[in-house]
Parts: sequence; structure tokens; C-alpha cells
Amino acid sequence: MARIIPAVSELDEGPTSLDLGEWYVLNALRALDNGWIVYVRPQLEATQPSFVVANPMYGVCVAGVRDWVVGAHRQDFDGRLEQATSEHNWAPIDDMPRAEVHRSRSEIIQRFFDDCGSPAAKLGLVRAIVVLPRYRTGDARELLSVPEAGGRGEQTVEVWGGGMLKIALLAVLTGRAKPARRKVPVEGFHSMCQVLNVPATLQLSR
Repeated sequence: MARIIPAVSELDEGPTSLDLGEWYVLNALRALDNGWIVYVRPQLEATQPSFVVANPMYGVCVAGVRDWVVGAHRQDFDGRLEQATSEHNWAPIDDMPRAEVHRSRSEIIQRFFDDCGSPAAKLGLVRAIVVLPRYRTGDARELLSVPEAGGRGEQTVEVWGGGMLKIALLAVLTGRAKPARRKVPVEGFHSMCQVLNVPATLQLSR
């Protein structure tokens, strides 16, 4: 079983409190073997992704989760998201899931893995995904098909429905059903783990 930080018993309150979609994803991640570490709602300098999943042999995956009801959101032609209202209208919302997860990944790369070769190599070492647990993967990708902030980086953030975590978890996290070992820098990996190990409450109080 994967190591969960903070422990599951500590996830009911405060900055690590999870919604139903995040609990669904966490339960899937717990099935990973003990070579994996799952950081829950880690507080980075500028963002707080749902999860950072790390393995010293396979690299890092930053995951953002949105517990959206199917059909309750839509995206317009320029990437802005709207949510259905009780009056049967659509209202814009201030949320950019792919762009946000890309910012979290970029921060991790810049702080811990900035000397790991080409941009493509860095993006392979530190992957980024958005998971919509209530959606099928095809529908989730159609919903978030337009870049939200207009940057190229967010186009490399893969979008997944919840079912794929049950049938192809390693492929979702690493990009391969049978992941190959990567050259994960030991110092950078350990530094990242040391930072992410600090409870969000302590980081926020600094």
C-alpha cells in the first residue's frame, strides 16, 4: 500500500479536508505499492494541488481533482468555464483546472528538478493530470478541451475520468501501463519530499 501523507486519519479537517471526488481518487491511489508516496493537498508556494504522487524510480505526478456533476459545467470557445445555475442559466466560474495543475508542476520542476535536461525530459519526469471522478475520460477531455490560460504547458496536462484510475492507474500516473524506470535525481527527489512532508498548516503560518 502507498504511504499517505498526512495519514488518512488526519484528513477530516483543515487544509487537507477532502471532497468526495478527492476521496475517490485517494482510495484508488492507496492501491499503489509501498514504493509510492501520496502527498494530500500539499501546500506549495503558490498553489495547492489535490495530490502529488511520487516514486523515486518513476518520477512525480501532480493531480488536480474536480468533483463535478456530469452536465453541470461547460467551456466556451476561449477556455472559460461556466456552471449551471438553479435558474437554468450559465454563470462563469473562476476555475482553470489544467492551468492550475500546470502551475503546480512548473513550481516543482523549478524548485527541485530544474537541471534535469530538456523541457520534454522535465515534463516526463514531473507529469500533471486533472481527474474528474464522475466523468468518463472521453467526456472529461471534451469538457476541458480548450486551453484555459492560453499557454502551451497546460496542453500537456492530461485529463482523465474516474474509471481509468481503477483499470489503468499506473498508465494515468506515468504515461505507461508498464512504466520504465527514469533517472530521478536523488537530491531533488529527497528535497521535494522534505518540503512536502511539512504540514500545510505550518507552511501557511510561516
